[in-house]
Amino acid sequence: MKVKRFEAKTIKEAIKQVKDTLGPDAVILSVRKFGFLNRHVEVTAAADSPIISSSKEVKEKWDLKEIQTEIMELKALIEDLFVEKQMLHLFQWTKRGDLSGEIALKIIEGIKEGILAGILREDVSVKEFLYDLLLKLVKVLPPLEKQRRIAVFVGPTGMGKTTTLAKIAGNLSKDKSVGLITLDTRLGGSDLLRAYARLLELPIEVANSPKRLLDIIKNYADKDFILIDTFGVSPYNQFKIKDLARYLNVIPTSFITYLVISVTTKEEEISKIVQEFDLLTISSLLFTKIDEADIFGTIFNQMVYTGKPLSYLTTGQRVPEDIEVATPERVIDLIINTRGNYYDSTQRNRKVL
Repeated sequence: MKVKRFEAKTIKEAIKQVKDTLGPDAVILSVRKFGFLNRHVEVTAAADSPIISSSKEVKEKWDLKEIQTEIMELKALIEDLFVEKQMLHLFQWTKRGDLSGEIALKIIEGIKEGILAGILREDVSVKEFLYDLLLKLVKVLPPLEKQRRIAVFVGPTGMGKTTTLAKIAGNLSKDKSVGLITLDTRLGGSDLLRAYARLLELPIEVANSPKRLLDIIKNYADKDFILIDTFGVSPYNQFKIKDLARYLNVIPTSFITYLVISVTTKEEEISKIVQEFDLLTISSLLFTKIDEADIFGTIFNQMVYTGKPLSYLTTGQRVPEDIEVATPERVIDLIINTRGNYYDSTQRNRKVL
């Protein structure tokens, strides 16, 4: 018996190859689809002899077999049509939210390989399925009050570190004692945090050296929380990042380091920022300026690529109101929903501080 595989774009083309090569008595052993979104067909066929007979009896026999085979394959195609359409819609939804193409394809491939088999059902919409699937992949860090006593805010200039720190401090200070520290000793560098400290009626100290930072932390022994603002550092300036590391190395207890990033920053720039700042042992990614963006896939992308959990999202300039704890539901709502229904679709999942 001769067994041979045939590849074609359609079942009809594949069967024609079988007929031309193995003859009308060939038996179809298996059919499978492959390639991106299964747009190609592989047919495995067998025949006792590759010699093609031209007799009327054999031709009629072949015609019957061809009809039966086509009916069988048409049935299989109809059964797969729902899943095929769902896979395409899933990919379109992920790309619409600016999710990385690589991540989107990995999700689709996982489904197609059966890793997630049985999850997709006819009574579940594409959007609902994608929502539930991505929801399980989101990693978040609990809010600061459930974490450690000391938190450090780092990142490049202009990302919103100081304002974000003030928002968290303002909410914590409603029922906790909070002390503020800034490492920004440039002329006017501490002015913004000083203004917020006056507004929130919180103490503030400037640390111009690692030793001074340690002394201030000791002086804040009576505080429930200590929040440390840092000078803005370019991800291309390793010298300044190492200088900042010198300060953090003197902190006597374990602490949280938030890497503050604006969601409006280009994806490739965010990747560079995360890569270079990881010298500081980043605990979590904190995304700002959600109110200024149209698409939010970069939040999910960076969480996946870096393995760092998400913590907070800032949604405006008001202090301390415009900040919320990042939740899986909120993050996925941002990705799946576009700017048009951003506010309405996310109200049920917002966990405002």
